[in-house]
Amino acid sequence: MTEPQTIRIVARDGEYVGQLTHVLAPRDAERPNALVVERNGDQLVLPLSEVERSDGDCVRLNGSVARYQELPPFERQGYRVLDEEIAREDHERRLAELGIDEDFQIGDEEDEPAAVTPPA
Repeated sequence: MTEPQTIRIVARDGEYVGQLTHVLAPRDAERPNALVVERNGDQLVLPLSEVERSDGDCVRLNGSVARYQELPPFERQGYRVLDEEIAREDHERRLAELGIDEDFQIGDEEDEPAAVTPPA
């Protein structure tokens, strides 16, 4: 499994604002409207309208770093976390390609683990 890409979020002046952790949409919408920024261990909501551009590993914002000092905390209720939904759908698609049902398990729940005898 590959490590997730680290995407930095910087202000217009190039100052570090945080790291992108999630892409959000309102529960009743398909299109994203916000990003979750991790900064100093806190997860904060940044409106997507603040994004000027993105070039793969960096998101540049419209304003200076001072503008983003007081972002609201991220709380899951009310949002769909789109990147998690996409990852889950991708995982389910891969399992289906392999012919594995999503409720696949190894062994039987009622079976005791088989005793393993170490080689002599």
